[in-house]
Amino acid sequence: MKQLIALTFFALSTLAFSVEGSAQLFGESQELSKKNSAPALPGLGADSAQVSVSGISAGAFMATQLQVAYSASLIGVGSIAGGPWNCSEGSMLTAQLDCMYMTSNVDPKALVSGLRKVAARKKVDSLDHLKTARVYLYNSPDDAVVHPPMNDKTKEFYEAFVDSANIKTETSIHSAHGFPTLDYGLACDKMDSPYINNCKFDGAGELLKHIYDQRQLTRGTADKNSLTKFDQTEFGSVGIQLADYGYLYVPEACKTKGARCPVHVALHGCLQALENVKDDFVVHAGYNDWAEGSKIIILYPQAKSGSGNPNACFDWWGFTGDDYATKNGPQMKAIKAMIDRVLSQAS
Repeated sequence: MKQLIALTFFALSTLAFSVEGSAQLFGESQELSKKNSAPALPGLGADSAQVSVSGISAGAFMATQLQVAYSASLIGVGSIAGGPWNCSEGSMLTAQLDCMYMTSNVDPKALVSGLRKVAARKKVDSLDHLKTARVYLYNSPDDAVVHPPMNDKTKEFYEAFVDSANIKTETSIHSAHGFPTLDYGLACDKMDSPYINNCKFDGAGELLKHIYDQRQLTRGTADKNSLTKFDQTEFGSVGIQLADYGYLYVPEACKTKGARCPVHVALHGCLQALENVKDDFVVHAGYNDWAEGSKIIILYPQAKSGSGNPNACFDWWGFTGDDYATKNGPQMKAIKAMIDRVLSQAS
């Protein structure tokens, strides 16, 4: 029964929306777009040597893809209930089954070999950059969606490239499939929308502290006025299942010219996008408190539902094309362009 529930809510599905349901959903999305026009993503002169990424579930698979493909510029990754780069190998069925339930079928050595071939074709950054990457891997022993052995597979994959001392795993928290927080969300063992769980465990803080181990990070109190929307359409969101706008959290200390703050990209999971949970993930996952206390800019790209992707997941199985896991992937290029904009100087 748990697996059936998990498949219903999280697994990738080939089933289309019902006509009525899709019309209602897309109608609401269009209405939101009309009511909430967003400004352009600003250049903030952020620190290009301190950029990292993390995500939950589908967002975690996407985060791993981004960090591997752009390892020259992304210094670390946090994966909450995710898996290794290109786990699906371009197959929705493999993503749905092997990368989530039948994890014994996942072969990290084959994925490593595949990555080396892709790197030889210059479709990802030089793999030498991965050696110093900071990697944080979280998977609950009770996760009914991405089964716990996947964490070991991801660790084995990264160990082919990354110094083992730079990899930290957390598998002791008995949480349902969701984002673990210090004090917000559903009971830790309950899986339901918005897939954020009060586990008395600060998932965002733990992964940020590991990635930015050379900095003294402090948890502060987020300022709601520091969280703003930005227009994603200029980054080619139309046609690649990214929403019309994303979110950006800029701490007060990072609004000053010359502040050169780090940038962290936080990626939601399936059914956690704007159209599903409004701003619950971007407000309550816990990143913003750490951003305010530690002077870190948080970028929240937003996916949307579409053909072959009814749950508004980021693309980690190829619905945007065969190059989804490389620097040529449409969503990959769009998110990298967002990062580059934040790194640029204010006009």
